[in-house]
Amino acid sequence: MRTFEEFKSSILRAKHNLMSRCQYEIKAGRLDDDEERVRRMVIRNCQLYIDNIDEVTTINIGATTNSLIRTIQKAYQQHSTDYLENFERFATEYIVGIIDNGEIKRQSQFVNSSGNCNKLGIGVDELATCFKGKSPMDNESGDFFRQLINLNYGTNIPMAGVQEQLLKDWKTSVYYESGSDQKTKDTAFVKLREAQRDSGLLQNGGDYYLLANDQEYQAAKARLAGRNL
Repeated sequence: MRTFEEFKSSILRAKHNLMSRCQYEIKAGRLDDDEERVRRMVIRNCQLYIDNIDEVTTINIGATTNSLIRTIQKAYQQHSTDYLENFERFATEYIVGIIDNGEIKRQSQFVNSSGNCNKLGIGVDELATCFKGKSPMDNESGDFFRQLINLNYGTNIPMAGVQEQLLKDWKTSVYYESGSDQKTKDTAFVKLREAQRDSGLLQNGGDYYLLANDQEYQAAKARLAGRNL
């Protein structure tokens, strides 16, 4: 598998390349006003993500991991016989494709899964360790994969059901327990936001919702730390 720093470097390269392309297009002077406005917004966003690259990387790893689990589940539902009879062939054909030295030689049949495997630096062997002989529809195999990713990358991707429970805890503290003190509410909110970050829910395509810029989250963190913003 790749390291956190390698994963981060690939994102940095992509953001720098996107910024450079937008700057070149603006400098060329062939854009209309709306097109130039969009390019400048992309440049601002790229700079924001570069300035907060560790958080962006954490979000991206979580999103990539959970996306890959969902793809494996979908492939299993459509090709369960292949999964059960020859997992290695199933994983190659539908999930990993053919990857050689970090280059995708042949895409898998399910869109984006080869790219996600390549981003994480995982192959058939790692997937077999977590999924072979188990149903991917059970939480156990998916959580085993999340644990493997967390151990390698130093991330904290929540296990199945954790995020949903944290959402319930926060709603309970805010809406159903009128006597909840501010510390209880802040703790529930901070835990929920961090679980959303770590699971990759704060990514939408190439855009990220950063907790570094979330004033409500930062205020709750400050109150818990005994500070005022």
